[in-house]
Amino acid sequence: TLSVSEEVRQALHEHGPVVALESTIITHGMPYPHNIKTGLEVEDIIRKNGCIPATIGVLDGRVHVGLDKTQLEQLGSKGKDLVKISRRDFPYVLAKETQGVCVATFGQDKDFPAFFVPSSGLKAPYNIRDEIEAAEMIYNGQNKMKLDSGILIGVPLPDSYNEYGQQIETAIDTALHEV
Repeated sequence: TLSVSEEVRQALHEHGPVVALESTIITHGMPYPHNIKTGLEVEDIIRKNGCIPATIGVLDGRVHVGLDKTQLEQLGSKGKDLVKISRRDFPYVLAKETQGVCVATFGQDKDFPAFFVPSSGLKAPYNIRDEIEAAEMIYNGQNKMKLDSGILIGVPLPDSYNEYGQQIETAIDTALHEV
């Protein structure tokens, strides 16, 4: 869900100027601790020019607008293991910790399934391990965030059908070649 800092909330209530800042420079743009120093310097520049900075980030499954210094440290010290989030990624990210469509696979890896075989040779950005994670992702994207976009979850055929899938793929390849 959404958490807005008191400083940002007050500025918005008073129709004051607020500058939204993405946290990418902190999470992915620069090495620690330069990322934190730069983020704080940018916020200071914004304040000196009469505006309220509102750095945005996701912490503990919650979208925060207007991060404080402790929260900036928390994001900036985690390194590049964090997910760079755009609109399409919110359902997945909130379930763990353009009209974008979140794409994920169901299972232990990110191999996106083809129609008749377990792997198309393409990788999805995310994978979901079980029904609970799938339900959380859908609930967070559609109900909590009210995103008006789709979610695509590729579910591979059960292993017991792999032989048939290979036969079908071979038949399709042969037919296409003969055509």
